[in-house]
Amino acid sequence: MRLNDKFTIEDMKDFQERLNKLQISATHWDIRSNASETELELLDTIDHLCRVSNMLCVIIEQELKGHIVTAQPHRYTNVKLSIAEASLKNYLKYKNITLA
Repeated sequence: MRLNDKFTIEDMKDFQERLNKLQISATHWDIRSNASETELELLDTIDHLCRVSNMLCVIIEQELKGHIVTAQPHRYTNVKLSIAEASLKNYLKYKNITLA
């Protein structure tokens, strides 16, 4: 099976729209201004995971179109994923949660 057997460009656009709505909610002032420090860590995690997912959707969409034009998608994805990991680590630290 090939990628275009599993996804369509329309699928990717739908995923991107849904991810954008999640990201907008996680970064909206009304939500962030009323959040505690630990809640902000979770909101940051959501924000950056949405960014990673959105980039992957962009790359899949470009691949479905036959060419990838985004410069350094690996670097962008790696940086945003590292930020999400750090935010979650900080949240777990604040909450004194240890995962095995």
